[in-house]
Amino acid sequence: MNDWRWHLLSPIHKLLALAQGTWPPPSAVETRVRWFAGELKAAAHSRSTISTYVRISRDFLNHLHRAGVDPNDAEPAHVSSFIHQELRRYRERHHRLPRRVVDWRCGLTPPIHLLLKKVRGIWPPLELPHPQIKRLEEQLRKDDLAPRTLAHYLGRARHFLSDLETRGFAVEQMHPSDVGLYRRRQLAAYCKKHGRQPLNPRQWNGLITIPVNRLLRFVFGVWPPSSEPDPIIEEFRRHLVTKVSAPL
Repeated sequence: MNDWRWHLLSPIHKLLALAQGTWPPPSAVETRVRWFAGELKAAAHSRSTISTYVRISRDFLNHLHRAGVDPNDAEPAHVSSFIHQELRRYRERHHRLPRRVVDWRCGLTPPIHLLLKKVRGIWPPLELPHPQIKRLEEQLRKDDLAPRTLAHYLGRARHFLSDLETRGFAVEQMHPSDVGLYRRRQLAAYCKKHGRQPLNPRQWNGLITIPVNRLLRFVFGVWPPSSEPDPIIEEFRRHLVTKVSAPL
């Protein structure tokens, strides 16, 4: 700012700050951040927690603001978009991914989820049935699967679609290699949780991939691409899946 403008405006700014308590007035984002900080203090969070939550919430609210999204209208996809943005920035800054991506992600999501719960009153929002899941359920019921098998198929299909959404993909964009990637991610999560490999790796692999492949066959008609199954084999497969046990 030119010196003459600064000398002219400085007394005006001081007058407005005296009259209004602060000047220039805080942005909509900053107003929301200060409100959130007050909520955290009222809940007796530690100073370090408040500092971390305020920093992350400010970054997230600025992300929404740039996208033209009001926090009241935020959806899980917006949270995923923000996390992808931060992961990209981390990689650009450190020239590598975090050593433990899951742990790194868990450091970002609690502040955002608490902020959105305070803003919207409920978070995550009530989930509407995914259209693909609803149609898949109708088809599986026609196949007369055992209730336990049906629940396993639908649960795994929901998890797979949720994983895709988190990574910013649509099911219609799937490639066979993506199923392998999903299986490896689930295996890593299993080993981390249990401290060991599955007791029966072949059975565990089937429990993960068979429901996903069934979903993708329903979406694409044929899965993997260009692999039309023999009708007799398909009928035999339907017989076998009714015998599949629950996950280990």
